[in-house]
Amino acid sequence: MDKTARTHVKRAAETALHCLSQGLPVKALYGLLQLTRDYPEHVCAIKQSFLSCLAAFLDLVSCSDSEADLQRFSRVAQDVCEDEGLGKQAQFFLEAALRVDPDCLGAKENLRALYDRMVVRWHFLMLNDFSRNMAYANAIERAVSLRRDCHVLDIGSGTGILSMMAAKAGAKMVSACDFNETLFSLSRDIVAANELGGQVNIIYALSTSLSVPRDLPSRIDLVVTEIVDAGLLCEYIVPTLRHAWKELLLPRIPQPSVTETTIPLPESSVGLPVTSLGQVDAIATWFDLHLDEEVSISTSPLWDISWEQALFSVQRSLVVAPGDHIHLHSSCSDILLDVKLLGVSSTTQSAPPPTPAASSSFPAMDTSYRAGSDFRSEPSGSMYAHPPPLTVGVQLEPSQRGATVYIERHEMSRLNDLCFMEAYIISLRRAIAAALWI
Repeated sequence: MDKTARTHVKRAAETALHCLSQGLPVKALYGLLQLTRDYPEHVCAIKQSFLSCLAAFLDLVSCSDSEADLQRFSRVAQDVCEDEGLGKQAQFFLEAALRVDPDCLGAKENLRALYDRMVVRWHFLMLNDFSRNMAYANAIERAVSLRRDCHVLDIGSGTGILSMMAAKAGAKMVSACDFNETLFSLSRDIVAANELGGQVNIIYALSTSLSVPRDLPSRIDLVVTEIVDAGLLCEYIVPTLRHAWKELLLPRIPQPSVTETTIPLPESSVGLPVTSLGQVDAIATWFDLHLDEEVSISTSPLWDISWEQALFSVQRSLVVAPGDHIHLHSSCSDILLDVKLLGVSSTTQSAPPPTPAASSSFPAMDTSYRAGSDFRSEPSGSMYAHPPPLTVGVQLEPSQRGATVYIERHEMSRLNDLCFMEAYIISLRRAIAAALWI
């Protein structure tokens, strides 16, 4: 951070403490919140001031009979959890708000959302995915057996399951790191319960912040990690492994195998033949993950595995028929796989595949290509494996236009749960019919 930014942070923190001393914790809190958004890398520098303001706000609310005050407190406490390092504190303050008023709906909803963020639900699916876990266990056992006195680093260790696999496979030392405060605390308890605390050391940090010998006693022999999502790259596995190769791993002779390097993927365009009459609503992608030369797993829908496929949405459904070709364009960066639907053409027209628009993380609408009357161009958009909450534009009063609605992922899943919706509608109809009968 440069001198100007450093001065700004210092002054803002001092202003917040002054507001606090004047009995204005709300003003102090929102000033600090804005500071964390402007300089997120320096949250720790103002953390104590932030918590002091929040505690003062809670004291103020505790003496108030106003439901609005408590709802306001709940929103502020929920804002705190946007900063990863303050999730535990947000939990404490939200639980305190519910002790003040157990019926406060806002505090209940925010606490539930916070719990969902602290340990996302797919962790439970992964832990119960026997085929996936056995594949990792077998690959880790083989890798450890090839290295004498092996020192293993588990990146993004989560619950610690891969770390424990490495320890049980015979690794002399296992270092693990995770930057989720809840999982960090939980994984230490899990490792201790499995009597592996002497072998596994868990560090609360991002792997890219680790260094030798400050955090690790020596360079490591082997990295194990599973920071891959349905879209493969959105959990930053490529830059993470690149840093590990450069800063943390021992040099390898001979050269590493293909599965231990990162290879850039070129952009490509492809035309896929349509085999039956139907409608294109989304593009699904999956991948094969080669854990070593013998073991691989796939996220294909044909596999019974906890991973799902990545979906890339299309903004307008297109009807297709046998003889048509669906034209796709894909591009890949270190952190993002992007797939666009360019359009559909008929084989009755001898047209070249469409030219893709300039690649970007959130692609622009592409309506530039037409292949005669049989080509149906599609403005493309993408839904990535780890999208932000769905943003839906709404039409409100003239003074409020431009507002957005944010829908959490579990709410998106519920909206697409047709069985639930049908059962709900049937139940609602019965309830209405019963009420009318009475």
